Amino acid sequence: MRNLSLNRSHIPLTPKASVAKGLALYSVSGTGASVNCDSSVSFIYKYCSKLPGDKYYLPRPEFVFRSVEGEENLHVCTLRLPPNAPFQEVLGPPSNRQIHAKQLVCLEACKRLHEVGAVDDYLIPITEAVPEEEETINSKGKNTAGAGTTKRKELHVEAKAKALCGSWGKELNGVALQIYKLVFMAQDNDEKAYADFALFIEGTLDDDVANAEIDLHLTAGRVVKARFAPIGKMPLNSIQIKDAKAFQEILYNGIFGKLIKRTKSSNGVDVVMKNILGTKKIKRAWASSNIYFLLPLESNKGGFHDTKVNIDWKCISKCADVARAFEYYRTRLQVGEDDSSGVYLASGPILTADLIDKAIVTIHTGKIYCVTDVLHDKTAESPFPEPQDSEMPGYISYSDYFQKKYGRNLNYLKQPLLQLKQSHRPHNLLTRHVEKSQGLY
Repeated sequence: MRNLSLNRSHIPLTPKASVAKGLALYSVSGTGASVNCDSSVSFIYKYCSKLPGDKYYLPRPEFVFRSVEGEENLHVCTLRLPPNAPFQEVLGPPSNRQIHAKQLVCLEACKRLHEVGAVDDYLIPITEAVPEEEETINSKGKNTAGAGTTKRKELHVEAKAKALCGSWGKELNGVALQIYKLVFMAQDNDEKAYADFALFIEGTLDDDVANAEIDLHLTAGRVVKARFAPIGKMPLNSIQIKDAKAFQEILYNGIFGKLIKRTKSSNGVDVVMKNILGTKKIKRAWASSNIYFLLPLESNKGGFHDTKVNIDWKCISKCADVARAFEYYRTRLQVGEDDSSGVYLASGPILTADLIDKAIVTIHTGKIYCVTDVLHDKTAESPFPEPQDSEMPGYISYSDYFQKKYGRNLNYLKQPLLQLKQSHRPHNLLTRHVEKSQGLY
């Protein structure tokens, strides 16, 4: 096509310098489609942009440079493609310039993508066609929910993981399950330690999965190595199974803010606040097609190579007690109000000194908070802060606030208030990791 353009033009044209100099080129003989060093980098970026992604992950190439050993002026570039590409890493030839090394490795990747069929003979990325979905129209002729909306969710096919299937959900006398230790190790020694977990399933994982190891690149430049290892079988008695189920129900639903279900009337006012524990929805969550335990391990006990698994049953038992108190909450505490050393929670009295840095679940919202301080100078009878917005309703005291907003009458008006740090719903902490070298990406 280039020769045709040159021959048809009545104005003399000079070929591009890169072609005239015989710069590296990859061409498809059948169609004449080609890509050279000048266009190879943009070609790879365009190819990655066609790969599946979402709002948390944007597929992009990564480039890592290193000097050739013994040759300071020679550089080699490694191209890393997203995980959903047909291959993940390409090593390019050496060059005396980093930008040229980057172009050469992209050209090599273009060649390999065509060879494996990821791009067609016209060097156009091959993507699977998404079938058009039938629009749902309501009685007024309006489109009620399109693809990707909250009502329709994402149009992805859901598949059941065979490894998570099990028949032990209704076992009352105990069961022996396979254990896999999940350990997180921060590469920065000054960083706080991460909690480790144990996965309990009925089946056995394949060796490549059971011994997986991966670097997790988090925000703020943090890098954590996640390691998975098989430990063997461990018996669980009926009490442990019951507590583990309650632990997962209260913690994981609480993290996602789903312990309380609010039903609103037509005018937008909350009329029902119902906790979901003990409902049919929770019981269905323990279906045989998706049943497992993900339980915390005791901190600073053993290491990755330790074959012993020290489950933190103390933590699990306390969470289970909270779950049971949350589900069957009744105001039954008959204690005095003049004891300044403790406060009275729905689950019972507790010393104020034992509350700091502890996680609590609120009965009226079902959200999880962390206690940062005990405010001895404030009680439920203290004046409520005036609203900054004049249109917002005002409250006389904290007890007045809880009564009017949540319909809760506080029993212990004299005890100190707790200062809480609100936990946020989980979000993706993983980031696109790009290694830098002398300012080049």
